[in-house]
Amino acid sequence: TMQNSDSESSVSMLDVVEQQDLESAYTAKHALMWYDNHPGHGAQVVDYDATRLSSSMLFVNWKGTVLSNPVLMIEQIVVVLLYLASWWLIERVNIGSRSVSDAADEFTGKMSTLAAFLLGFYTSVTMSRWWRLRTNGIGNIWSASSQLCMFLSEFVTRDEQVLQAVRRYARASLSLQFMRRRYGPELPNHLHELADFGILTRDEVKKLAAYNNNLSESVWTWVAHIVSSLRKTGDIQDTMMLTYLMEKVNLGRSGAALIGAQMGTPIPVPYVHL
Repeated sequence: TMQNSDSESSVSMLDVVEQQDLESAYTAKHALMWYDNHPGHGAQVVDYDATRLSSSMLFVNWKGTVLSNPVLMIEQIVVVLLYLASWWLIERVNIGSRSVSDAADEFTGKMSTLAAFLLGFYTSVTMSRWWRLRTNGIGNIWSASSQLCMFLSEFVTRDEQVLQAVRRYARASLSLQFMRRRYGPELPNHLHELADFGILTRDEVKKLAAYNNNLSESVWTWVAHIVSSLRKTGDIQDTMMLTYLMEKVNLGRSGAALIGAQMGTPIPVPYVHL
């Protein structure tokens, strides 16, 4: 009896899961994209429904997808127009002989193979770079902040001002990466946003603006100074603990350095052009 009850319960759960998958894939109530709106900077994709993207309903989802990319749409229109023009020329001028057709087929076959190879490699490189940014870049900054706060609070001090400073500086390091990408050379004129959002104080923003050199990575010198000060005051007595904490500081700094280096070194232009 218990086995039958468990079996019926499992079947019922499977039915529920299948029903949820169907609703997620084909009903209109499930949004494809979730946006985090930033006034003046447009909407940013923060999550998506993979089930819906895997169904035919992907064609009715426009915002945030490749279908909303104007460059892609224009390029597709140009390709179609070139195809129609070529077809019209062949039909009207009557140059569609068998030998020309065979040569064209052979050429397009070779080009298709080459394009498939280049596109596959390009996609692989792009995805690898994106994943490296997430894990070794953002992930290291996040991990360093989390571990520093955990070990400092448990073995060194529970001073909220100290712990909050570590968190704020890590957030500032990550925020500066996005701000540099968004504002480019105008970044110094927008550093006040860090104070507006409560990430840094006005005085800290002034110091950053005065330095204005590799800011995302440089912020970690403040975290290193916090650890060094705790050592000088005697809160960190064990040399091994000091070394461990400084390694975590360097982990966050290396994450910021990796993001800066990779964003400043795009895929070579000849390959992208090809």
